Amino acid sequence: MPSLCEAQQRHASCYLSLLRQAEIRYKEGGEAQLGALSLYFDNLPNIQLGQNWAESQAGVNRQAAEIFSAYQIGAIEFDQGRLHPRVRIRSLQSALAVAEGLSDLGVQAALRNNLGMAYADLGQPHEAIAYYQQAMFLARLLGLPARKASTLVNLGLAYADLKDTERAIECYQQALEIDRAEGNHRDEAFTLCNLGLAYADLGEFQRAIEFYQAAIALNRETGNRQGEGADIGNLGSAYLNLGDLDKAQACFEQQLAIARELSDRYGAGNALGNLGIVCSQRGEPARAITYFKDQLQIARKIGDKYGEENALDCLTRVYYELEDKQQLMTHNFELATVRAEMGDREASEFLEQLRQAEARRK
Repeated sequence: MPSLCEAQQRHASCYLSLLRQAEIRYKEGGEAQLGALSLYFDNLPNIQLGQNWAESQAGVNRQAAEIFSAYQIGAIEFDQGRLHPRVRIRSLQSALAVAEGLSDLGVQAALRNNLGMAYADLGQPHEAIAYYQQAMFLARLLGLPARKASTLVNLGLAYADLKDTERAIECYQQALEIDRAEGNHRDEAFTLCNLGLAYADLGEFQRAIEFYQAAIALNRETGNRQGEGADIGNLGSAYLNLGDLDKAQACFEQQLAIARELSDRYGAGNALGNLGIVCSQRGEPARAITYFKDQLQIARKIGDKYGEENALDCLTRVYYELEDKQQLMTHNFELATVRAEMGDREASEFLEQLRQAEARRK
C-alpha cells in the first residue's frame, strides 16, 4: 500500500498530465479549445490540490519540485485571465526558485517569460522587459526558436506599453520570421495581430487592416476561434477609426457572436463596448447606453477593472451629451471610485474632496 506522500505525488502527477492535455487541446483551437476550457475548470479543485502539494514538497522532493514548476508553465493559458497578476507573480517566483535549484534552464526560460507577462498585466512594463530579456538569453542559449519568438512578441508588447512603437514593430518582425520558418501558424497569427495594433497606434489604419485580415485568415485555418474573434474586433476598431461605421458594426457583431459561442465574457464585454461606441457615433444614445450597461455588468462580474472603467467612462460621455445631470453625477462618482481602486491619484484626491465636502454639510 503506497504511503500518503506517494499517493499525493501520484495524484499531483495525474492532474499535471490532465493539465498538459488541456493545454495541448487549447492550442488546437476550435471545438478542442472549448473542450480544453471545460476539462480545466471541471478539474480545477484537483489541479489546485496537486499544485499545492508539489509546492509544499518542492524543497525536499526533487520530483515534487519538477511537478510544481511544470504546473506553473502548463496553467498559463488558463490562469492569465483568472488570477490577479500579483497572485501569479508569487507562484511563478516560487517556481523559478525551484527551477534554479534544479538547474533546469528550459523551465527557467518559460517561467521568466511568464513572469514578464504577469508584470506586464500589472502595468509594470520595465520589470516585464527585464524578465523577457532574461528569457530571450536562455532561449538563444538553448536553441529554442519557438520560445524565442513568443518572448519577442511579449517584449514587443512591453515596448508598445511604453509607446515605443517602432521598437515594438522590430520585435514583432523578428518573431514573424521565426514563426514562418517554424511553420507555427497559430503564433504567426498572434504576431500579425500585434503588428496590426502597432500600425494602428501609428495611425496607419489601412496597413493595420491588412495585418488583421491576414491574422483572421490564419486563425480560421487553425481553428482558433478566440483569436479570430479578437482580431475581428481589432479590424472593427480600424474601420471605426476610418469612419466606416457599417463595417465596424458588422465586425463587432461577429466578435460578440464568437465570444458568446465560446462563453468568453471578456471578449463579449469588449464587443458590447465597441457596439456602444458605434451607436454613440450614429447618434443613437439609448442603444449606446444599453450596450455600455451590458458591458459594465459583465466587467463587474468577472472583475475586469479596465472594462469597468471603460464602460463607465463611455456612459458619462453619453449622459453629458444628453445633459442628464443626475446620471452624469452618479456615473462620474462610480468612475472616480474605480480609477481610485486602480491607483489613480487624481481620482483618489477627487473622492477625498467629496468626502470632506459631505462632512462639512453634516
